[in-house]
Amino acid sequence: MTYEKQGLFVDEAHLEHYAENLARGWKLTGEMCGRADAAALRRTLHELDALHAELQRRWASDPAMPGAVRWLLDNRSLARREGLNACAPLRAARSLRRTADGTLLSLLSRALERKSVVEGKRVDLGGRRTRG
Repeated sequence: MTYEKQGLFVDEAHLEHYAENLARGWKLTGEMCGRADAAALRRTLHELDALHAELQRRWASDPAMPGAVRWLLDNRSLARREGLNACAPLRAARSLRRTADGTLLSLLSRALERKSVVEGKRVDLGGRRTRG
């Protein structure tokens, strides 16, 4: 795990420990069902569809397409399928640990997305690759 000026980078080998330590700092306030998280996941899948369409429009015929864009264009159906497969169990979950800001699952997901800890990179629609 390293800290760079643009943000935190956690490699996959340390990701589980990062998540555990992050979760330890949150104050649990109870439990809640997973319906809200399932709905948020569905909204994210709709955003993924919109992003895919925009990337397709922007990069489809450009030979300089960044690898991350190519990956998303090639693997959107896989990401969508896995997301949809997660919706049903989330919706059925009757007891997810909760903090004042949401379930632990949603907080960890947002933290990982915000920090881009898995790859440490983001690609904007213009194709610039940025860290953090």
